[in-house]
Amino acid sequence: MVLLCSQHLWGESLEHILGNASDVELLGRWEFEDPLLPRLAMLFKEQSPDLLVIAEENLTHDRITGLTAEIMEAIPNLTIIYVTPDQNIFRVYTSQSLPARRSELIEVIRNLPVRPGRFTATSPVLATKEDKSDKQAE
Repeated sequence: MVLLCSQHLWGESLEHILGNASDVELLGRWEFEDPLLPRLAMLFKEQSPDLLVIAEENLTHDRITGLTAEIMEAIPNLTIIYVTPDQNIFRVYTSQSLPARRSELIEVIRNLPVRPGRFTATSPVLATKEDKSDKQAE
């Protein structure tokens, strides 16, 4: 795992917590520097960590979105976790490469985790033709 954090005190605290966890291998803490992607790409070729933790409070939504997309494009199958000191949540970003056959796309869609208050397997978006015809008959 790599920790990316510019705030010195918070970064040092997280580095201490993660570094002392017996089942976590922390490869180091970096500060944000340009160019970040070449440094990350070189590290991931050499050591192949599974996780990047970005602990920042001053990143805008646009910067997070852009940075996440750039990193995931350059380093596929990497999990990224965003942490901020002022929120009680983690944002976890993952990507997977899957076969691109139509039947598998439908299976992936049906097996995606459903967020509360969102579509379900019987909603019009994910319902099968049989489900739709059953609802119309009712």
